[in-house]
Amino acid sequence: MVGALVCIVLLAIAFVYFGGIPSYDPPKVVFEVKPDSAKVEEGARLATMLCGACHMAADGSYAGRLMAEAPKDFGTVYSANITAHPEWGIGKWTNSEIAAFLRTGIKPSGQFAPLYMPRFVHMSDQDMESIIAFLRSNKKEVEAVALEQKKPEPSFWVKFLCRVAWKPMEYPKVSIQAPDTNNLEVFGEYLVNARYDCYPCHSADFSKMDMLTPTNSLGYLGGGNKLFQMDGKEIFSANITPHPDHGIGRWSADEFKAALRFGKNPKGGLLRYPMLPYSLMSDKEAEAIFAYLRTVPVINNKVKRDS
Repeated sequence: MVGALVCIVLLAIAFVYFGGIPSYDPPKVVFEVKPDSAKVEEGARLATMLCGACHMAADGSYAGRLMAEAPKDFGTVYSANITAHPEWGIGKWTNSEIAAFLRTGIKPSGQFAPLYMPRFVHMSDQDMESIIAFLRSNKKEVEAVALEQKKPEPSFWVKFLCRVAWKPMEYPKVSIQAPDTNNLEVFGEYLVNARYDCYPCHSADFSKMDMLTPTNSLGYLGGGNKLFQMDGKEIFSANITPHPDHGIGRWSADEFKAALRFGKNPKGGLLRYPMLPYSLMSDKEAEAIFAYLRTVPVINNKVKRDS
């Protein structure tokens, strides 16, 4: 019996290791995009903050790169070429296929992207339309680049999670409306959980995040998630709950805006990678995020990076 059990375990390990990441039937959806100059510019602004950090190559194009700063537990991660190249980029993808991928994680081919590629499950249709309008534009960042980006080499842990925990998200059955931007707390919650996707890094563990209900993620916004700097040195995400000593409870709105938009640490110096300054973020967005963070449950978590 013990021998049989060992054989079953070894077979299961082999199945996960050699079977790789599963594929799924891509969702059949219709997402209309009516581009205009305003949508393209807004999409470019959002993409700079959402896509550029991972997909921007050394030449400034969105042709992808080796993500040396990705958690080592993920394996070797390369971000995809998302320029308009028809073969090596997303030039042949339809608008609906792009929207379906960004929301569910399933490519038109059926390939499933592990969760190092965010899912914009709760993003408004308006923001989604702007991003796709940008990807379809003649902006230099997304002009076709004939580069076949290297394929990621996922670790056994990623393959295992994609079998048992990380599943495609369901495409929304109804349209997602933009929030009331005059209600700062509501707008801020949208920015943290839907538009700028702050909670995965700033919660406790990527494998324990809840994309359907972000506030249910383990250690929601309490920090401590292991990340990596460009040189491969580990760093832990900051606690951004209102804890007075270990979070941002003593920060002023102006200090928070300076940190978020310009990377200035209230204690002196600059915030460290992978936290990048969101220089294109508006004052109102920063104010809304701060207003929302003041309302989230306090987590008493002294992150190792605290000084």
